[in-house]
Amino acid sequence: MSQNPLRILVTRPAGQNQKLCAMLEELNCIPYRLPTLEIRPAAPAQLDQFKQRLKAGTPPDWLIFISANAVRHGWPLIAEHTDIVSATKIAVVGPGSRKALREFGVTADAMPEKQFDSEGLLELPWFRQPANEKILIIRGVGGRPRLGDELSRRGASVEYGECYQRLLLPKQGGEVLADWLNQAAVDLVTVSSRETLRNLFKLCPTDQHPALRKLTYLLLSKAIRTTTQELEITGSVTIAPEQSDQGFVRAIQQLQSGKL
Repeated sequence: MSQNPLRILVTRPAGQNQKLCAMLEELNCIPYRLPTLEIRPAAPAQLDQFKQRLKAGTPPDWLIFISANAVRHGWPLIAEHTDIVSATKIAVVGPGSRKALREFGVTADAMPEKQFDSEGLLELPWFRQPANEKILIIRGVGGRPRLGDELSRRGASVEYGECYQRLLLPKQGGEVLADWLNQAAVDLVTVSSRETLRNLFKLCPTDQHPALRKLTYLLLSKAIRTTTQELEITGSVTIAPEQSDQGFVRAIQQLQSGKL
């Protein structure tokens, strides 16, 4: 990496990128804000399905929040049900989700110690043999089936509460990105999810894809690596040491010092 200030493309949704950009500026980096998706509440029909699941039958044994967005959009609906709040245990995928819960005054009962993803959750003792456990997974519309499928295979009764959706932002952002690529103005791209990475390529004009593939990428989790392979990215790919803004910062500090 160059000794000049790193020019870093931040692809997180608008409204969720301020803290990371401020931390990057403190490292003498230059953050370029380019949200590649927008987070909104799920459609009314999907929210109605979620609400019906909260009302139906006995409370679940576990609520599993897949992301901080799942907490922000899902907990206000769950909080209306005192039977669930008082009786149901809560698991989160990582520190971001745990922090989002704490903002509502709620403490998670379970979280992976190191691997902050579905695979890490599945390694927790409560979910190794969850036979007959009733589990409600709180997630975005169209989330990965891996966690639910495996919990079902292990004997749990699994349902989903889909409370938010990810929307591709308008193409205008692609024009800005094309200008940056033409000027070779981006040193590093931070990627927090598979959707942000896929949408980055959707926003980018096709004739600029070769330049986009050659950039250096910093991923929030190793689960995103398969998407870099799908998109045929040839530049260097690094995984943040933890799934948080601080994880991004630690990896960038190592890049700056030449340790990565």
